[in-house]
Amino acid sequence: MSLVDRVRRAVGDGEPAELFSLVSLMIEACSPESTLPRRRGWDITHSLDDFVAAFIELKSPETTALLALLSELSRTDDALKGHCRRELDKRDDALPVWLAELARTEVYRVMRRAHVLGDGDQLLLGVRLADRRELTFAVYVDHLALSRITEALLLARPLATVRDIAEAGGDRDTAFAEFGPADARAYLEKALDNPLSDIAFGDSEHWPESRALLRWLVRLLPDGGSLVPQQESTEVLERFFASWAGAPFTGGDYEVLLENFVDQGTRDPLRWSAERLRQLLKRPDYDDRLELTAQLNAPALLRAYVPFAHAESEIRHQLTAEAIAVIDAMADSYRNAVLADARRYDCFDEDEA
Repeated sequence: MSLVDRVRRAVGDGEPAELFSLVSLMIEACSPESTLPRRRGWDITHSLDDFVAAFIELKSPETTALLALLSELSRTDDALKGHCRRELDKRDDALPVWLAELARTEVYRVMRRAHVLGDGDQLLLGVRLADRRELTFAVYVDHLALSRITEALLLARPLATVRDIAEAGGDRDTAFAEFGPADARAYLEKALDNPLSDIAFGDSEHWPESRALLRWLVRLLPDGGSLVPQQESTEVLERFFASWAGAPFTGGDYEVLLENFVDQGTRDPLRWSAERLRQLLKRPDYDDRLELTAQLNAPALLRAYVPFAHAESEIRHQLTAEAIAVIDAMADSYRNAVLADARRYDCFDEDEA
C-alpha cells in the first residue's frame, strides 16, 4: 500500500493514531542523527526536505494532511515548517477538525505508574484533539537501562480507559499516581536526551519510530518543572556499616565497593530488584585498586545489605527473598569471574583468596 493510500485510509477511517504514528516514523527515519535505518536495515535515500517538496508538488487532500502534520511534528527545522505552512495557506482541502486545527491539541493529564523497586516507570499522557477526541501516549522509561525510553506508542483510547485496563492486571507492586505536567516534561526531556539503546533491531516495534511524536507532545506540556530528587546514598550506607548487619564488613574497600554497586542500575540505595542484581552480578567489574578479599566477598556484602535496605524502604518480604535468591544463585560465578580477572592482572594471591 502506497503512502498516499495509507493516509487516505487513516483519514477516511478517522484514525488519528495511525496517521500520527506514520508521520512520526517518517521524521525519525529521515533524521540525520537517527539510528532507525541501521536498526531496521532500511536504505533511506531521501531527506525530509525531499518528501516535503514532493508533497508540495502533488496537490491532494492526502499530501495536505501530511504537510499539516509535518508542520507541527518537525522538531526544530523552522525552514521546513515554513515551507509546509506556506503551502497549507494556499490549499483549501477539507480536513478533519483534529487535523485542520492541530495547534489546539493538548496534553491535559499525565499519570505515572511506578514499580515499588524502581526498575522503571510507565507514563500515560492524556491527549485531547481539537474535536475533543481523546488518545493516550504510553511511555516506558527503563531505569536499569540508564533511564532510556524503551517503549512508546500512541493508543486510540482515553487515558482513563488505558489506566483501568492496566490496573486490571492486578500487579500489587505497581500503582498509578498523578504526575504534574511540568514535572513530566522535565522527566521526559531528560529521558529523551539519553542515547538510544544499541540493540541492533531496536527496543520495540514502536520505538524509536514514535520519538518525533513524543517530542511534540512533550513540547505541549508546561515548562518549569523539576526532576524527582535522587535518594541520597551516603547516609543509608553509613547506617548500614554502623549496624549489626554491616559490622562484618569493615574497611574502606567494602564502602567503595558498595558505593559502586549503588551507582549501577537504578542508582537507588534502598530498592533492589532481582533483575537489577542479576545485571550487576553477571558483569563483575574487577578493580585492582581494591583488596581482592573484599571483591570476593561482594555477594556476601550484598546479601547483608539488601535486606537492610528493603527494611528501611518497607519492601515486602517476597521481593526481598527473590533478590536474595539471585545473589545466592550467582555468587559462585561472580567470584570465579573476579578470580579470573585477578589472574589476568597478575594480582592473584592464593593466600588472600
